[in-house]
Amino acid sequence: MKKIIGFASFILILFFIFFSILPILWMISSSLKPAGEIYSMPPQFGLTALTFEHYKYVLFDTHMLRYFWNSIIVAGLTTLFSLGIAVLGGYGFARFKFKGKSIFSVAILFSQMLPLAVLLVPLYMLLSRMNLLDTYPGLILTYLMFTIPLTTWLIRGFLASIPRELEEVAMVDGCTRFQALLRVVIPVSTPAIFATGIYSFIVAWQEFLFALSFTNSKSVRTVPIGIANFIGQYGVNWGAIMAASVMVSLPVVFLFIIFFKQFISTFTEGMMKG
Repeated sequence: MKKIIGFASFILILFFIFFSILPILWMISSSLKPAGEIYSMPPQFGLTALTFEHYKYVLFDTHMLRYFWNSIIVAGLTTLFSLGIAVLGGYGFARFKFKGKSIFSVAILFSQMLPLAVLLVPLYMLLSRMNLLDTYPGLILTYLMFTIPLTTWLIRGFLASIPRELEEVAMVDGCTRFQALLRVVIPVSTPAIFATGIYSFIVAWQEFLFALSFTNSKSVRTVPIGIANFIGQYGVNWGAIMAASVMVSLPVVFLFIIFFKQFISTFTEGMMKG
């Protein structure tokens, strides 16, 4: 009976894996098909002819390179600011006792439960009054609003697992607490900080709603908006959409593969210590 259950579980897992990977394979396949084959009926999964015309179109005949550059700037700065604030905030939660600490901890988690659409109108009005619509700073500030809480929580959990004795030894040798943080805690926490930073980068890299609502010019808009531009009034350029989607996905996939272990350990520590 156990063998039957184990075999059935294995088949079920393979089934879910197949249907999870199928859209990705279809995206890659469609990005390499000539335009005529993409619209063929019945749909053909395999490739009868290989072409890179969609990639050439995305790179050289559209503004996608500019959108890529905008995404790199916005996601990169969002990551740097998120980590700077989250390391200090996470260290404070992990090491100090202060009034309202539990309330702040609950507030951090509660902030992740709010749908982003609820904040759209208030944020739009706020950015409008600050003259930050259609600017890098305006977009970065909105992204920090939902990257900082979770990055702070995750780093807090990892820092709480580091023995206090390491800092105490450094302070006995003459370091201030801040110097001990810089010279001892942060070097030890580098894998967790790096993995959390990649999480922030991915969140900012793929965000669509705020980028669509708070920007209106090609000089600021990001990659997800660029992909949406391939959907026209009278048709959809599926080849370009698939090619651009592959290009956008590659950095995220490579980062996740390279730092898979750091992701798992960081999220595990963050949730267990939470």
